[in-house]
Amino acid sequence: MGFSAYNYGIFSVAQFSKTVCVRQTAQKIKYISIDSRKIKTNSLFVCLKGTKRDGHDFIKNAVDMGAAAVMVEKPYCEKALSLTDGTSTGVLVADNCLHSMQTLAKEYIAQFPQINFSGITGSCGKSTTKQALAALLSQVGNTVYTPGNMNSEIGIALSLLNCDSSTQFGVFEMGIDRVGEMDRHMYMVRPSQALITNIGLSHLEKFGSKKIIAREKGKIFHESLQQGFVCKDCDYKSYFSRHSKVKLKQYSNENISYISRGLLGYDVLIDKKLIRVPLLGEHQMEDIAGAITVARSMGVTESQIADGLRAFKPMHGRGSINKGKITVIEDCYNASPFSTSSMLGYLEHVSWNGNKKIVLGDMKELGKESKKGHTQVAKSIFNSKVNSSFLFGEAMYGAYKYLKKENYQGQLFYSDNFDEIRDAVDKDKREGDLFLLKGSRSMEVERLIPTLQGAL
Repeated sequence: MGFSAYNYGIFSVAQFSKTVCVRQTAQKIKYISIDSRKIKTNSLFVCLKGTKRDGHDFIKNAVDMGAAAVMVEKPYCEKALSLTDGTSTGVLVADNCLHSMQTLAKEYIAQFPQINFSGITGSCGKSTTKQALAALLSQVGNTVYTPGNMNSEIGIALSLLNCDSSTQFGVFEMGIDRVGEMDRHMYMVRPSQALITNIGLSHLEKFGSKKIIAREKGKIFHESLQQGFVCKDCDYKSYFSRHSKVKLKQYSNENISYISRGLLGYDVLIDKKLIRVPLLGEHQMEDIAGAITVARSMGVTESQIADGLRAFKPMHGRGSINKGKITVIEDCYNASPFSTSSMLGYLEHVSWNGNKKIVLGDMKELGKESKKGHTQVAKSIFNSKVNSSFLFGEAMYGAYKYLKKENYQGQLFYSDNFDEIRDAVDKDKREGDLFLLKGSRSMEVERLIPTLQGAL
């Protein structure tokens, strides 16, 4: 139920958020929304300023949709009062709506000291680790976790509002893509357990260097932390150990026993039983090992871990299998040199009777390391023995040039135009093919699925 269970009045919400109520309402506030299109009865519409849109432009929409109240910043107070005049919609005024929403989340969860929070960050593997740990802890007690990819400073605030007096565990994925964002996560919630998967090139464009990425993500190991965990293969584990107030525990896929079952995933040995985990690529076994390591440290039994792995479901689009005359591995949510190379290594060794083919889109936000990262992937393509490679996007041109120079023997096609990629894939596809689709979210490589599932 979360926040909606308590039917707070507008003055209680003002107190939580440290805002000023300038227009009262008798309506109770049960929901917090940042999208005026999703307003329902008893909603507070928070006007956030984005890079493309300003929530203050949609106050009237929210009022027309029946919002119980709107939260606006001071310069928009008169506008909000005018638009709510003669309605039952209340008005809260903040210095900064995002900060006030974060304060609301912080003060709200302070009512529930029984909740044991775990925080997870890193350049790759955060979501899988989060999903797995939540599945394991759910065998012990009521667990709230970050839904989908709501791991930003906005998403964390909204996710925390899913907690209530019945919550025993909170598992939150704390993603950052700019300096200072982890500080805002820590302002809202300071986890008792914190885990860093790795430090890679993701978001390097905004951070400037891997050292800065490590420094910022390392803030999750805050001064009141109870337990800290870091992947054994993380390049910055020594750095984190030097700066952490607690001794960090290392984990790796060497800590668990598992057997590959090809496209079916892996069988993991827990409590003398083999449990099927539907994940592709050994790099994801590290994420499972991280979740198990944290769970064990929290007293979760082997039997509960086994039950949790049975209940575990990976997020859609992160190695999902689409079966048909052509089998498609949909891994299009994000991409980095590490995760892409890992998937290519997996594809090389998976048993398959037909042809193996790949469509790779640009890996975004690599900054000055973009050329190096795409060349690294080109080397993985060269060694992967796939039959056909389709490279999509401006940055992938570097990978294409490398493969041409090295006399790559497979079918090779490049374009920065999606329609051209789609037509080339359509001509090349054959019944029995295995296609891997991977790229950064903005490339939307999954748009090829209808083409691959269409008539042959």
